[in-house]
Amino acid sequence: MTNEEQNVTEEELLTVEEMVYGAHDKVDALIELLIEKNVFTEEEYADKLQQILAEYDDGEEADEEDSE
Repeated sequence: MTNEEQNVTEEELLTVEEMVYGAHDKVDALIELLIEKNVFTEEEYADKLQQILAEYDDGEEADEEDSE
């Protein structure tokens, strides 16, 4: 579906992109602060992120198998 079909202007699309990047920057800052405050280590964060990504990938594979 194109932007025209969704009636989304380029300005609105840019605004959504700006919001996504802004949210990403805030999450990055929060993670860095939590690591600096020793709430968790960078290694613990990396391990958890890998776990979540693996679970997400497993879920996508299951969805693909269900649709076949």
